[in-house]
Amino acid sequence: MLDIINITVGYKHFPVLKELSLRIKENEFLGIIGPNGSGKSTLLRTICGILQPWDGKILLQGVEISRLTKKEIARKIGYVPQLSSFAFPFTCEEIVLMGRYAHDGHRKRDYEVVNWAMELTDTLTLKRRKINELSGGELQRVVIARALAQEPKILLLDEPTVHLDINHRMEIFKLLWELKLHGITIITVLHDLNLASEYSKRVVVITDGKVVYDGLPQDIIDKEIIKRTYGIDVNIIKNPLSRLPLILPR
Repeated sequence: MLDIINITVGYKHFPVLKELSLRIKENEFLGIIGPNGSGKSTLLRTICGILQPWDGKILLQGVEISRLTKKEIARKIGYVPQLSSFAFPFTCEEIVLMGRYAHDGHRKRDYEVVNWAMELTDTLTLKRRKINELSGGELQRVVIARALAQEPKILLLDEPTVHLDINHRMEIFKLLWELKLHGITIITVLHDLNLASEYSKRVVVITDGKVVYDGLPQDIIDKEIIKRTYGIDVNIIKNPLSRLPLILPR
């Protein structure tokens, strides 16, 4: 689905990702973890074409992303940034409708998809609300709905639950799991390691712009790896329900 081959990318003259390689299969649920400043968000921005690699390349279904137009990328990849802001007081429905810009379809179809995306993200009741009237959690759910309105094959999310209460946090991850079951590849950056353990089928650790660990949650969510990555001691037990690693602070 996605081949990231020896990419180096950064800002001005400062490299953030350094010869990073990663292969992502179709319909994976990939959790990306790592300390602040390690390059996780930069990786997502590069995958969706916002940033261009200084060296190396990214192949989307065998085609180099740099050869695709913005619309072609948008029909394949949806991106939910960590923070979103809007200069004008659009309604939430108008924001989600913006996700249809890459599709040259009928207006009726556009609104059908918008309603579907807003229903999935529990934002239908916000349809007529202005975007600048929302709480942080409501705004995040509307932005996820906008990405879903693109009907992407890959959904990139940068800390999608950062502003959400525990109820909507779980709802978003249930939604992401349902999307995976419908064939969408999920790639999400997470700081909540317990969410990464419970929902990701594969966990990648990025440190200093490189992939340093890559494997199953039960292999990666390990107290020695956590200590080397974050510099902290933790206790890890098995979740009595899922049997997956559960991190407890010491």
